Amino acid sequence: MEKSDNSQVTGATSTQWHVITRLLHSFMALGIITQLLLAQVMAAPDELDEASQLQSFFWESHEFIGLFTAGIIFLHWLWIVFYGNDVSFTKLFPFNASGIKNIKEDIAYIIHNKNLPELRQGSGLASFIHGLGFLTASLMVLSGSALYYVIDWGDGAGSDAFENISELHEFFSNFMWIYLVLHVMAAIWHEYKGEHIIKAMSPVNRK
Repeated sequence: MEKSDNSQVTGATSTQWHVITRLLHSFMALGIITQLLLAQVMAAPDELDEASQLQSFFWESHEFIGLFTAGIIFLHWLWIVFYGNDVSFTKLFPFNASGIKNIKEDIAYIIHNKNLPELRQGSGLASFIHGLGFLTASLMVLSGSALYYVIDWGDGAGSDAFENISELHEFFSNFMWIYLVLHVMAAIWHEYKGEHIIKAMSPVNRK
């Protein structure tokens, strides 16, 4: 890609997202990554009696950060509903005629060029993938919040409700791992192409 094309792409992406969108995205990403990592080392809530003090601490941290992340995602949904400019339902879930057309064009580009298409303002494959990730994150924190309720105010850890919701929570968490890895790989590839997507989404260093 020529330098002039890079500057055009960089200019487009650098003005694409509102500062509130970038802040919400950053806090959401930080919370989700922390939660996924904590889940690998914490004690399960129905095994706390046999857990070490450190494992119990990790579980309590998982609970606290989970509530924080759920709050961020809830605010993000409110931001989409009441602002809906740089992020909107039609962009995240582009199921209208123009959105489906853009997705098909992006898929055809990938197949033909063996490369990712440039990021653009309109709804396309990248926006749809972001929508799937946001939906997965929402379902993950929703199931986690339901677990929090069951453990503290419901039938408790080990109950049928706990087991059923735990399976859902684990499923969405595993899907989130897959999405996160692919998302990071795509961001690195766009960065390699000269589309400074990481800087564009950062809430700081906007020069």
